[in-house]
Amino acid sequence: MNSKANKSQSSMALAAVAFQDHILKNMTIGNKVDRKRFTVPNKTKKKKIEAVVDTGLKKKQQAIPKEKEKEYVIDAKPQAPTLAQKLGLIEYETNYLTEKDWEQVKGKSNEREDHKQGCPICKENFDCEREQVLLSCSHVFHRQCLTAFERFSGKQCCPMCRKEKYQKRVIYEGARYHRHFSATKIQATWKMYKVRRWYRKLRESIPPKDTVLRKKFFEDKLSELTRNVVNEIDSRATNSLLNEIDENLSQSRSIFQQFDRAVYGATDEEWNIIQVKALERKETDCPICLTKLCDKKTLLLSCSHVFHFTCLGAFESFSDGQKNCPVCRSSYKKRPFYN
Repeated sequence: MNSKANKSQSSMALAAVAFQDHILKNMTIGNKVDRKRFTVPNKTKKKKIEAVVDTGLKKKQQAIPKEKEKEYVIDAKPQAPTLAQKLGLIEYETNYLTEKDWEQVKGKSNEREDHKQGCPICKENFDCEREQVLLSCSHVFHRQCLTAFERFSGKQCCPMCRKEKYQKRVIYEGARYHRHFSATKIQATWKMYKVRRWYRKLRESIPPKDTVLRKKFFEDKLSELTRNVVNEIDSRATNSLLNEIDENLSQSRSIFQQFDRAVYGATDEEWNIIQVKALERKETDCPICLTKLCDKKTLLLSCSHVFHFTCLGAFESFSDGQKNCPVCRSSYKKRPFYN
C-alpha cells in the first residue's frame, strides 16, 4: 500500500513539475537574460578615432544592389516538446504550414485587404521601412509591434482572434501597396499641377462668357496694359503724353461747342439759362393752337418761348421760311424741350 501511495505521489509531483515547466516556457518567463545588455564597457580600451575628410581621391564604392523581396518564415523550426507534452499531458502540434498553406493564408488576408488598412496595433499604414508579418491565422501586423505585444502580454497570442501558437511569415504586400499608392499620388499631383497651369493660361487668353467675369477679365487686361506702359515709359514721357491728351481733349471740346452754336445758336450753359426762364413763366399752353404743351412734342426757342413742334413747323411754312418768333418777332434758334 505504501509503495502504491509513494508511486501516486511521485506521479502527481512529476505531473505538477511538467505543467509548471510548460507554463513557464509558454509565458517566456524562463528565458535567459541577455548578458550583453548588462555588460560594463572596459574603460581601459580606447578606440582611436580618426577624422574623415572627403578629399575626392578615394574611389567611392559602388552601391550594392538590394536583393529582391523574398518572403520567409520566422520560426520555421518546431520548438522542442516540453516535459508535459512528452508525458502526453498536453497535445504537441507538429503540423507546420507548407508553401501552399501560406499561399491560402495570404489569399485570405488579401481578400480582406489587410495591407491597405494598416497595422491593428499601432494604427499606422504599412510602409517600406518596417517589416510586415503575416500570422498563420491570416492577420497582419508590424513585426516590431507584434514582438512588443508578445513581450507585454507574456505569451504568444494573436491580438485579433486570440489564437495561440501561431506561425509568422514576413511578407511585403504592404510595402508594394505603399510604393504604388505613393507613385499614384505623385503622378496625380503633377497632372493636377499641369492642368491647373494650362487652365490659368487659357483663362488669361480667352475671355469668359459670364458678364461679371468678362468685365473683370477686361479690367485685369487693362490694368496689366497700364502697368506695362508705366514701366516702359519714363515719367517725363508720360507727362508729355498726358499733356498732349489734355490739349486734344480741349480742342475737341471747343469744336463741339462751335458745332452746337452753329446748329442751336448757343452753348449748353446758355440753353440751360433759356430753359430756366421758360419754366419761370409757367406757360402751359401753346401760343399758336392754345392747347396744352404736355400733350405733344415741344420746341424751345432761343427767345425762351415754347411751342408745339407741329405748330411751329406750320407757322414756318406759312411765313415762307422766315424764322421770327410768333410772340416777340425776334429771330431764333430752336431746340427740343423736355419739361
